[in-house]
Amino acid sequence: RNGVLHARRDARNATSVGVISSIAAFALFATGSTSFDELIARDDFEVTGDVAGLRELVDQLDVFEFGFEIVLP
Repeated sequence: RNGVLHARRDARNATSVGVISSIAAFALFATGSTSFDELIARDDFEVTGDVAGLRELVDQLDVFEFGFEIVLP
């Protein structure tokens, strides 16, 4: 909805991919500080289903430069 990803506890539907992740692994994913292949190799980042589809989604995400000013005086 509105181009936003939503997480729901115990959600069940006909999705083609699922991710079960620890908070630490998700932080690595969200910041882009670890490659997708390194994440999949971790014990606390499990992908089920269409891994190629998830990889395609990850490749489409924007990478932002940290430290930019959000509000200027």
